[in-house]
Amino acid sequence: VGGTAVSGSDFTALSGNISIPLGVNSVFLDIPVLDDKIIELDETVTITLTGATSLIPTTVVAGTETATIFDNDASASVITLERLLDGQEGGSMAQFRVKFPDTYFTTVPTTVSYVISGTASNGIDYNTISGSVVIPAGANAANINLPVVDDQIIEGEETVALRLTGASNSHPYLIAYGPNTAVEVTITDNDNISPEIQL
Repeated sequence: VGGTAVSGSDFTALSGNISIPLGVNSVFLDIPVLDDKIIELDETVTITLTGATSLIPTTVVAGTETATIFDNDASASVITLERLLDGQEGGSMAQFRVKFPDTYFTTVPTTVSYVISGTASNGIDYNTISGSVVIPAGANAANINLPVVDDQIIEGEETVALRLTGASNSHPYLIAYGPNTAVEVTITDNDNISPEIQL
């Protein structure tokens, strides 16, 4: 048994032999497919005859046949962006998350790109974020962390908004993103105390 599909993961492991009953000309070799939640390319199972035993002298004609397992998870290949946490100076970082639906994942890393807006300044009010994040192979999601800079500026609440602009991996036709709308977190200032002015 060969091919790109993995025995025991993509299909139920085969025993390596099959019996043709007495008086029967042929039998079917079933390959039970396992329904996983892996967003992947179609895969193959290749069967090669290697020998035969019988009470009657039997000749095996060497041959190979290939079956294709078609993936049914393409509808789960849409990456979404969500707000996890608001941030606070001197306290918690702000967090976003990009993720596949449910518990789906891919077998290769996926790079997700985004644009940044909002009233807070990247690299000033929070540590610089790059505009992209990688969902590792085998993972359902990745977080975008925004450690908040604890300055001494008395100011109001500020916002950070991200909007997805792309997603790609080595299986490019599999990945989409949406909806194309901004998701926002709020950064709360910790310097809003009654000012004391000295002359």
